[in-house]
Amino acid sequence: MRRRAAVRMGIGRPARRAWTSIALASWMFVGGGGSPAFADPDQDCRQTDDVDLAINACSDLLQAATDNSQIRAYRINRATAYFNKRDFYHAVEDYTAAIAIEPSVDAYINRGLANENQIQDNPAFAESAITDLGLAVGMNPNITDANKKPFAQAYATRGATALGKGQDAEAQAAFNEADRLDHDEADRFKAQFAEAYSNRAWQRIADGQYDQGAADLKAAIDLVPVSGDQLRPSLAEAQAGSAGPYIEVGLAERDVKNENYDAALAAYNEAIRLKPDLAAAYVGRAFVYWALRDTARAQSDFAQAVKLDPSRWDAFLSKSRLEASVDAFDQAQADLDLATAAIDKMDDAKTKDYAQKQVDAQQKVLEFDKTMNGEWTSYLKEIQADNNYPNWPSAPYDLYLSQHGEMPAPSAVPSEPKSQAAHEDQDSGPDSGTVALLFSALLAALGICWGAFVLDQRRRARRAAESEAGDQGDW
Repeated sequence: MRRRAAVRMGIGRPARRAWTSIALASWMFVGGGGSPAFADPDQDCRQTDDVDLAINACSDLLQAATDNSQIRAYRINRATAYFNKRDFYHAVEDYTAAIAIEPSVDAYINRGLANENQIQDNPAFAESAITDLGLAVGMNPNITDANKKPFAQAYATRGATALGKGQDAEAQAAFNEADRLDHDEADRFKAQFAEAYSNRAWQRIADGQYDQGAADLKAAIDLVPVSGDQLRPSLAEAQAGSAGPYIEVGLAERDVKNENYDAALAAYNEAIRLKPDLAAAYVGRAFVYWALRDTARAQSDFAQAVKLDPSRWDAFLSKSRLEASVDAFDQAQADLDLATAAIDKMDDAKTKDYAQKQVDAQQKVLEFDKTMNGEWTSYLKEIQADNNYPNWPSAPYDLYLSQHGEMPAPSAVPSEPKSQAAHEDQDSGPDSGTVALLFSALLAALGICWGAFVLDQRRRARRAAESEAGDQGDW
């Protein structure tokens, strides 16, 4: 089963790309934007207030359309609606169909932006975005740098990819172009370049190329000096030609990115064996356990990390998120407060501001989760008190408590960890199947799918808060 490891903040990681709304693009093709929706399908297709209405109206019109100019217009308008819905895959499909009928600068630019907004999912989209920009420039060489600015991230991603392939000259040229197009984001691009250097360093060190790995680590530190506290111990080990605890942590982080959790666990365990007081190793291993859904061990490692280093606000924050994910809201709030206390003691204003925005965003998510959970548990209590739960195998609120009780204390964590394969087997066992069956029966009984509504609202709140934090802190 494919899983993503939980994401954590670290100096030098590439920041999340803020979404570029096509409604702000200077090459906007669609007319009539912002008009209220009427019964007229053509008007519904062109309006931009209701993206679902526009998509449905344009789809209906396309079924009956035979004239290429009309088909192209409907495709463009539907592509724009898909874009503003953040469905970039279908936006690219419609722009491509419109371009096949008649290429235009605006269609190339907007398709390029749709590709650019998918870079976080797959860096290969950077090349598609740059290609589209080149096609637009080919049709109109007078496109200004201001209109090319949204493509700066694509060039930065091209640079990171090239560096990973050992194409240093090409990488530097791409990063220079990113910096030229959007110099305001120079710090972010440097962080991404530094991340690419450190990624390559771990690979070279894993291959026994300690000198080359040391050179890459030094390049990363030169780009982002604040990362020195994190990377200098690894640099010293690489220069000495031997893997110590800090290199083991770096290798583990590489394995986590590749979702090779067994190797990551082995590396973190070795780091802890070599240096039992290394907080970073416990933080990293906690994320591996979390990715493997072993929340008890994850909580234990987060707790050990902050015990060793109470300044690790990010560990308090991650521990809070973990606890909130299993509805242990009181514990989550307590750790969020401890994260704030650790941030208050920080000296660097920029880092302090970034950290506080992350905590503030999580506070909003936590408050919303608590509210929605309260509504849900009230409903369960009500139907249990009324003895009206025909599709439940037992009293629903009691069953909820058995599945969502407070997290065990760290001392309750078993001593022998399971491998990734063991977790995979566990996920497909009868316990998981029973829980899935219970929730399926629940949704069928509710009719209006209240449970699905609760989960959807929680996901929406998380996305909104994380997006706000990303726009404020990462850019």
